[in-house]
Amino acid sequence: MTAGSKPRVHHAWWVGGAALSAALYAGFRINECLGTDLVLAKEPAATALAFLHVLNSKRTPAVLIMVIATLGAAALAVHKARPRKLAVIGLVLLVVEDVLTFGLHVPFVLALESKTADPAPADWSALCSRYIFDDVSRTVLLLAAAIVFLTSALQTEKRT
Repeated sequence: MTAGSKPRVHHAWWVGGAALSAALYAGFRINECLGTDLVLAKEPAATALAFLHVLNSKRTPAVLIMVIATLGAAALAVHKARPRKLAVIGLVLLVVEDVLTFGLHVPFVLALESKTADPAPADWSALCSRYIFDDVSRTVLLLAAAIVFLTSALQTEKRT
């Protein structure tokens, strides 16, 4: 570095942080798919609904923290990425995932939790399938966002 020159800023690290944040959130979602979704698919309604009641209250703070951290990292990535196109796509994927989560999945889960397990709801199989579809589709969006941000970070590194 010569006298008077600015230190080189590695913008790719900021974009990589968005990839890491999205990947961590996706990992949480995969855990959800392998945990709650299997309970819903394999256990009787009484067991599955009791599991949902216990688990949902415990995971809500973690989900909110991950949403805020991931969106914050993504917004910073859009600012730092060169070119910005991929980072914008990653941010859009995250926003779509969050809209699906808070606009469709959360109301669905709250309605599901209000169901009584004895007797099991007549449409229990359809409810479980919808829950699992919601989880898997939102997880795919998060994985896609992580891949897009990683690709953006690699392109940014080549340009800085």
